[in-house]
Amino acid sequence: DEHVRAHGSTLTEVLEALHGRPIGMSTAEEASTSDAVLKFALRQHNLLHAPWAAPWIAHVRRYGKIPQPALPMLANQAAWVLGKLGPTTTRYALAGNDLDDGRPLARIVGKALELMGTTWEQAGILKDAYSDPVLTSQGYL
Repeated sequence: DEHVRAHGSTLTEVLEALHGRPIGMSTAEEASTSDAVLKFALRQHNLLHAPWAAPWIAHVRRYGKIPQPALPMLANQAAWVLGKLGPTTTRYALAGNDLDDGRPLARIVGKALELMGTTWEQAGILKDAYSDPVLTSQGYL
């Protein structure tokens, strides 16, 4: 909501425009803006009805430790990465998406993989493929 407000609107206004009808949010629903942001990101990548989606949303909201202003961006990045997973996905193909260990995006994508019952490698991501030392003619990189 803070991200949307920075651009002159509110999350409620965006959702009302998207759904074509007024959205009456109670105090409890307003407190759960994170859910709306995460659901929107998953919906954009056709993942909202995946079996792991609801538990993932609950986990990210409760334990993801994502600052509210960064949540829309990270939710969209996570949904994009999760939507790209497949047998031909490689760490290289997902480079530049902050998937290094310990990064917020890596944590929430990793949780989705866990809820799917898979690992980075089984999902086609060569985890940490670029963090291992490489021997060259001039030493280690």
